[in-house]
Order: sequence, then structure tokens, then C-alpha cells
Amino acid sequence: MLNSVSSKCQDAKSQMDSAKLIASASMQVLCDLLDSAKNLSWAGAALAMVAYTLRRLDRVSQNNITCHTLLRSMSSLAKHIRALVPELKEHDQKLRDATFLIARGVTLCSVHWRRGVLSKFGFADTTMGDLDQLCQEIRDVYPDLNLAVAVSIHKNQKILMRQMSHPLSPFTPAYPSNKVGLDIRVEEVIKKLTLESSDVRAVVLHGLPGIGKSTLGDAVYAKLNFPGRTHCRIEVGENPSAEKICSLQASILERLSGDKVKLGYPLEGRQRLEKYLEECRESLFIYIDNVLNPNDLQDLLPEKLVLPPKSRILVTSRVANLCSELDDRGVVSELYEVEELDFAQAKQMFCLLVFEDEDPPPVKKVQVSQVLKACGGMPLALELVGKYLRRQRSRQNWDTAWTHTLVSLQSSDPLAGTKDMSSYLGKLESMYEQLSKPLQRAFLDIITYYLDLPWEMVNHVIGEDQLLALQELAFVKKSSLDVDGIDRVHVHDLLVSLGRKLESGLRISSSEEDQLPTLLKSDDRDKKPIEGLCLRNCMEELSVESLDSLSASLRILILEQNVAGRCRKVPAHLQLFITQGSMPFQHIEKLTELAVLKLCEVDMDFDFVQFPDQLKSLIINDCQTLKELPEWFIELRILSSLDLSFCKNLQRLPDDFGRLTALQSLELQDCKTLEELPVDLINLTALQRLNLGGCENLKSLPAKFGQLSMLQRLKLWRCGRLASLPSDFGELQSLQELNMSLCESLERLPENFGHLFNLQSLELRFCRMLKALPEDFVHLSALQRLDLTGCEMLVTLPEGIGQLTGLWELHLDECESLKKLPEGFGGLVALHTLSLAGCCSLSALSEDFGSLESLLMLKLTDCSSLTSLPESFKQLVALKSLDVAGASDELITSVGELVSSSCNINIVPEPSSGRWQVSDMTWQTYLQEPNGPRWLMIDGYDFDDHDFQS
Repeated sequence: MLNSVSSKCQDAKSQMDSAKLIASASMQVLCDLLDSAKNLSWAGAALAMVAYTLRRLDRVSQNNITCHTLLRSMSSLAKHIRALVPELKEHDQKLRDATFLIARGVTLCSVHWRRGVLSKFGFADTTMGDLDQLCQEIRDVYPDLNLAVAVSIHKNQKILMRQMSHPLSPFTPAYPSNKVGLDIRVEEVIKKLTLESSDVRAVVLHGLPGIGKSTLGDAVYAKLNFPGRTHCRIEVGENPSAEKICSLQASILERLSGDKVKLGYPLEGRQRLEKYLEECRESLFIYIDNVLNPNDLQDLLPEKLVLPPKSRILVTSRVANLCSELDDRGVVSELYEVEELDFAQAKQMFCLLVFEDEDPPPVKKVQVSQVLKACGGMPLALELVGKYLRRQRSRQNWDTAWTHTLVSLQSSDPLAGTKDMSSYLGKLESMYEQLSKPLQRAFLDIITYYLDLPWEMVNHVIGEDQLLALQELAFVKKSSLDVDGIDRVHVHDLLVSLGRKLESGLRISSSEEDQLPTLLKSDDRDKKPIEGLCLRNCMEELSVESLDSLSASLRILILEQNVAGRCRKVPAHLQLFITQGSMPFQHIEKLTELAVLKLCEVDMDFDFVQFPDQLKSLIINDCQTLKELPEWFIELRILSSLDLSFCKNLQRLPDDFGRLTALQSLELQDCKTLEELPVDLINLTALQRLNLGGCENLKSLPAKFGQLSMLQRLKLWRCGRLASLPSDFGELQSLQELNMSLCESLERLPENFGHLFNLQSLELRFCRMLKALPEDFVHLSALQRLDLTGCEMLVTLPEGIGQLTGLWELHLDECESLKKLPEGFGGLVALHTLSLAGCCSLSALSEDFGSLESLLMLKLTDCSSLTSLPESFKQLVALKSLDVAGASDELITSVGELVSSSCNINIVPEPSSGRWQVSDMTWQTYLQEPNGPRWLMIDGYDFDDHDFQS
């Protein structure tokens, strides 16, 4: 294909005077070929080209920063196109035009390469002006695409929320791509949840291990749009420690209430949960995945679950008696049995995995039948076998791989109809044996030490090729359920059981509180080389002699306890070292294979130590002796992740800190004495995540901060002395998430803030001095979530805010100076959550308020100055939840005439006023009408349909 394209480009060259036109035409030929290829969409082609270019940025010879900016813009545009494709089928030319911009961008960047496949398509020199011009063209394309989407939504009366919400909600799983036999089950579970009923109930998805309970649960969670419900998802897993239980409880509280909490023990967590649930007014949806023991549910949840009406709980478990556990907590529960796939479904799933078709080729029909007979209808087994054979497909020994796989599978009993755990593990072990020795070792390391750790950290230790191979083979998965959006390593619990069964004693992991593992004290320990050691919460002190005896073979060392003295030997093959409270090694620089180092609460003089140059991830947390980084620190040239959080005495970073050009993540949370950042921080051109939250004395960001063209996430919350942002802040073209909550000195945003075309989430909670948003704020075309809670001096919103057609969640709580919503507010066609609670000066909604056709949840709590609703309010047919607690008498009286019969209304008067009475004639009449609300809460009492009629 490349030769053909090159030939056509040469013909074009002879016919055109401009070399730039030739380069553009050559890429057009490439695009045409890609467009005509089977199974390739425009968006897919664009993403493929951008990915190819990004992987080879080391070959860019000049204009490096500008190329970075352009490529990030192209990547974001390609993702934007892909997300909008369902709504733009009738605008194919717009997609083609937008994608051609991406193709042209790849060409312009490729001409800078000294070598590379695409370099043959570019014949002209490219200037920075050319690249900047294309960047602007790409920015200009966004409004046109978004306008087309808005027209499609209005025309087809669709809600864009499902397309737009997932990228912003890292803890919401996407609907599974392998949907064989899934859609019908999802509808059955949703029917059991009976979402419209006003009671509180739960559904437990029960079934054998590996049968697809979590897949079904994730699909249900992704399918629901949670009208009027706050929702969260957690995963419990096998034998969760007290620390993990606390972490899960904190996650529930944070995801439901938005408040970050720290919990010391599970009892405290249960008490905090109980208090929150009792005070909560909103209906909740809580999804608890992978509960393997009823005791874990007891540790996690309060003894009595007092949930708001219409709340739902979804649980997945292999334990059937969880229903009785929930019943005892006052929640009506029902069991849903997840059955194995039938033969036709298993065949369809397997063939799609291996052949990308629902039917096998004729030469493979017999072998496919043999695989299905061996694996039965168990999705996990089918997935492991299917992905292994698919990976072998491009290799010469494909037929041999089929033969070996079948022999291995047939050596254990068939799975169909069995409930024997050993049979399941036997099939999984058959696929484990197909892995290479390095992959087997990496898998067992993950099972023993790396579960739920950040993906990036594990990648540094194991190696990218091996981790991606295990992911491709379905032995590990990347989980994005973290509140902060950090990808973590996840393994199916059945594979975890397999790994622990196969571990041969080379790895020690202990959480015993009383004494060290016997193997460490055994005289026979020299006979078996220990490769990994993890000790947590052990009261018995570990001797340096024991560590010295392991030095020859140790690759992984995790110590959360004190070690007396210093080791005489250095474990030269150590790859990961985590220690808390003590440092057993005097010469860390001699750990020449160390990739990840984490020091917690270690008091040491950093001027007299040196770290190995090959470190990729360095974490120094809560080290009170660290006041500044030593001069040698900048020699860590391949360091990609640095975390100095909670080092409260850290005063400054080195002036040449920008020489750490490989750095992708920088965490400086709660470095309370840090006042400024080095000027050359802007040279960290690979930086993607920067956390400065809690840096209370930070006064400013460096000039030319906008040159951090790769920056995607920026946290500046509780930077109380930060009064303004740099003038070029709007040039952060890759920025997707920005949190500046509790920046109480922040008075304004820069005038070019609206140039952040990729910004999806913006939090400005309790920025009490912020008086207005800049005029170009309305150009944030990718914005999905905006939180201005507690901005007390904010008087108005920008005119034209209705142009934010992708915005689906808006919080304006406690904006006490906000007097009205601007006209055009109804243009927020994707908005599904709007909270105006505590806007005591708000006297009017916009006349076009009823155009918010996607609005599901509206809070007008304590809007005491709001006395009426616009006539267009009747048009809010999608509205499911309305809260007018503490509102004026006039407003409450008018609500009954304007809301839909399917809307849940919450009216809780202030306890001291008694200003609203059930005997009010307007409401009494309305409640008796057939189309009255199905559920109403008045001062904590639930009135159902029977109460209305009586």
C-alpha cells in the first residue's frame, strides 16, 4: 500500500508547483485507501495515524513543542469525532473534512523526521507558522461539529448523556464490547430493580466464578442513566484488609457526597456512612462488585441501611445467602442467577474473539467444537483461549498452537454442567501453561504484589511489553475505577486463586501481626531462592541478617515495618523497593536494576544519599526532613513519575528541574511550605499530570506555563494564596481536567481561558473571590462538568453559556450573589443535572428554561427569592427529580401545575417555619388527580399512591 501511495505522490509532484500541495495530496491518497479498507472508519484511521506519529516523537528534529501541541490537538479531535459518530451519521462530509485535517497534520509533522515510513509523503519544509495555522484550523472545527450534534439531538429527541458522560467518569465502566447474550440479561436485571418503585431494594447477581457476573453488573451500571440518582461503584475482592475496607468506604462517601474523607478503621467508616445515608435526600444507586464473603459486607456497610426512597443496590457474588444479609439490614433483596452461555452463544463469543466473525472458517469447525466442549459456556475460559489463539493467528505456528491448546484443555474434565472449582482452575491453568516463562513470572508477581497498584508503576517494574501481552491475553486488565482516574492493575478473582495455587514459595507476602513468616526464620531458606518479600503489620522486627541472606535473588521488597540496622549486602537485582519508617540500605545507588522506589515517613539526609540513575518512578511521601532536592536529583533523566506529596517542609525545587524531560506525572500534594515553582518547569514537555493541591503558600505558576502542551490533569485545589493564572494558560491544549476548588484568593480567570478546547471537567468550588467568568468561557466546547459551588461573589454567568452543548452537569450551589440565569440558558441541550441549592438571591430562571430537554435532576433547595417558574417549565418532560425544600410558598404552590407526573418531588420545610401545610388547597387538589406524582416526601414521610387517593 505504501509503495502505491508513494507512486501516486510522485505523479502528483510533477503536476504541482507547491511542495506543500504535494504533501497534502499524498496524504489524501493515503486517506482514500484507508477509507476504502474493510473495517476502518474515518475516526479509526485518524487515531491510527496519530498513534503512529506519537510513538515516534523522538525522531522530530525541530519545532518539537509545536509538533507536540499539534499532535495532541489531533488526537483529541479524533476522539471527539469517534464520540460523536452516532449523532453525525448524516454529516459524513464533516467527519471527512475534520479527519483530513488530522491527516494533513500527520504529514506536516512527518516531514521533520530524519527517517520513518511517512517521511516519504512530505517533500516540503514545514515552518512553525504552518503548524500553528493548522492548530487554529483544528480548533475552528470543534464548534461546527458540536453544532451538527446539537441539531441531530433536537431533531431526533435524543439525550447525548450516554456518549458524553463516560470519558469524564473514570469509575463508570463502559458497556462491555463483547455483548453476546448480554443485552437480554441486562434488561432482565433492570426489570428486577423496578426503578420506578418508591421503596428501597437490592438485586444480587449470583453465579459460578468466571461466569460473567461482573460483566453483567458493569453492563447494567453502564446502561442506566441514573435519573435523579447519585451513584457509585466499588469492588470488594478476596479477603479485603481493614485498610481496604476503609478505602472502599471512603470511595463510597466521596463518590456520593463529593467530600474527601480519611478513615482510620471500618467502624468509623460504617458510622460515617450511616450518618450520610440518614441525612441524604437524593435517591442513590450503589453497585458493589465481587463480594466473596458475607462478612465483608458486614464490615463494609452499616448494620441498618436507612436509604432514601427509590434507592437501589446492585451486588455481584458467588455467595447465594447475601440476600438474607441485605434483608437483615432492612433492604428488600432479590436473587438473579447468572447462567452459563448456551452452545450457540459460546460459539458466537469464541468465534468473534478468534476470527472476528460469528462463524469459524470450514477448516476450523471441528477444532472450534472441541474447544467449546472443553470450556462449556464459561465466558472467562472462552476469553482466555480465544485471545491466546487470536494472538497466535499472525504467526507461522498457528495450527501448532491450536493442537497444543486442545491437548492441554482436554487433559482436564469438561466444564459444562460442573460446579467444581478445581475443574475451572484446571482450564485456566492450561492457558497459563501456554505463556512464556517471563510472562508466567510476571503474572505471579502481579498476583502476589501488584494487585490494584497503579498501572504505570507496575509497567515500570515488569516492562511495557510483558504487561501489554498479559493484558492482550486477558490475564490482567486495566481498571479505571479510581476516583482520581488513575488506571490500576486488575485481575479476575478466579485467576487470582489460580496464581496463589501456582506460587511455589519463591514469593513471600505476609500480613501477620504477631511474627515473621516461618520461611524467613527457617534454616532451609537458602535451598529455595526468595524472589519477593512483602511484610505488613508484623510486630516482630526483621533482622538485617535475614535480608542479607536473600540479597542474591531478591527482586521485590515491600517493608511496612522497622528494620534494625543496615544491611551489609546489596540486592543487586532489586526492581521494586517500598519501605515505611526505615532504610535498611546505605548505598541505594548500588541498586542498579531498581525501577520503582517508594519511601514513606523515612527520615534521612538526602544530601548524603544518591539514587540509581535508571529509576522510573520515585515516591517520597511524608518525609519531614526533606526541605529541598539535592543537586544530583536532576540526573534521573528517565524518571517518568515523581511523587513528593505530604513533604510539608519542602521549600523549593531545583532551578534546573526542567531537565527531567521524561517526567509525565508530578505529585506535590500538601507541600505546604512550597511558595513557587522553578521557571524552567515549562521544559517538562512530556508532563501529563500535575498535582499541586494543598500547596497553601503557592503564590503563582511560572510564566509561559501554557507551554506544557501535554498536560491533561491539573489540580490546584486549596492553593489559598494563588490569586491568578498565567496569561498564556489558555494554551494548555491537552488539558482535560482542572480542579481549583478552595482557591480563595482567585479573583478572575485569564482572558484566553476559553481556548482550553479539550477541557472536560472544571471545579471552582468555594472560590469565594471569583466575581465573573471570562467572555470566551462559552467556547469551552468539550466541557461536560462544571462546579461553581460556593462562589459567593459570582453575580452572573456569561451570556451565550447555552453554547456549551456538551455540558451535562452544572453545580451552582450557594452562589449567593447569583440573581438570574442568562437568556439562552436553555441551549444546554445535554444538561441532565442542575443544582441551584442555596442561591438565595436567585429571583428568576431564564424564559427558555424549558428547552433543557435532557434535564433529569433539578435542585432549587433554599432558593428563597425564587417565587415563580417560567411557563416553559412544563416542557421538562425528562425531569425525574425536583427538590424545592426550603423554597418560597409561592414557588411550592406553582410547582404542582408545572411538573410531569413521573417526576419525584421533595418538599421538606424548614423545621421552625411550618410555612407549608399539607392542607394547602392547590396541592391537595393536585395530589388527588390521576396524573399526580407517584412519590412525594414531606418532612420525611413517604406518601405512596394509596395515600394520595385517600
